[in-house]
Amino acid sequence: MSYERERTQGRDVAASRVREPRPRPREALARPRSGYFRMPLELRWRRTIAGRNRERKFSAIHEGSCGGWAGRLGWVLRRQEVSMMSPRRSGQGEPEPRRFTPARIDSGIRKLKRRIEEVTSLDPRAVRFDDARVENASRNIRADIIEIFGDDSQEYFAHGAHSIGNPQSVAGMDDDEYQHYFAEELPNTLLMLEGLIKRLEEKREDLGGGKTALAQASFEGLDLHPRITSACAELYRNQHYRNAVLDASLALQDYVKERSRCRERDGADLMRYVFSANNPIVAFNGLADETDRSEQEGMMHLFEGVMLALRNPRAHTLSDDSPEQALKYIALMSLLAKRLEAAKRVREP
Repeated sequence: MSYERERTQGRDVAASRVREPRPRPREALARPRSGYFRMPLELRWRRTIAGRNRERKFSAIHEGSCGGWAGRLGWVLRRQEVSMMSPRRSGQGEPEPRRFTPARIDSGIRKLKRRIEEVTSLDPRAVRFDDARVENASRNIRADIIEIFGDDSQEYFAHGAHSIGNPQSVAGMDDDEYQHYFAEELPNTLLMLEGLIKRLEEKREDLGGGKTALAQASFEGLDLHPRITSACAELYRNQHYRNAVLDASLALQDYVKERSRCRERDGADLMRYVFSANNPIVAFNGLADETDRSEQEGMMHLFEGVMLALRNPRAHTLSDDSPEQALKYIALMSLLAKRLEAAKRVREP
């Protein structure tokens, strides 16, 4: 083999051994790069500090125990935590309105008025922008918004990260500029709180627009027994009041059968047999004296009355109930279910 041919063949072999660069998978190209600029502000700032002494200085700054430029920077960092926090959770749909009752609305208005008093007391002529009272007032506002409107409401998405006098920039401002910004933002906070109160007052007016709306709102505020709620809640909300009362009475009857283990009887006969004052299966007290026996007999008549006056007519007729009347009947049956839950089975059927 000639020299030229051998050299050419060697070059071809060497070239064949060079690996082509493998294309990066599409997932890797789309993956966000990690690095300095993906870190939170505090960690970025920490990485620029060399030495253990400056690490301790950073902790003091973040706790707000330093004065001068360091205290001001700690104040900014604490607010950056709030401002960069998004109230909306990923993958969530549209916010769902909370079911309000007149009592819940009144309680919410009282809370917001207390926040107005708290913010009004922050006189910028006497209170600095980095005072602990300013941060406490911001936390109280955020907590009340969640408690009143819920964390899945428009109000929370709009104001859930509110902070009084939160600066728009980190660098380039001295104490006087921060204080001026804080003084300008206080009226905006008061306007926001007054707007939330007005929104609650409008909800109260909507609830008072009719008896049906008021009854529906009152139903949501009832602390019903779970057996009664599962049987009639959706029917009542959909304005099927007769069926709601009927199903609640049937749920109460089934609960009596379950607690007494007496399943061969039904209706008023079941109630007289299970709660008899002379020889009850389920007792509401110790039956120690005449007073206890009188209470036992009275509870028996209440359960019996529900079967005779509420269950039987609705099982045989198509007459409907008004929302107010159905609300009271359902509340009565819930009370009886709670008394039954607390009672004791004293003998077998």
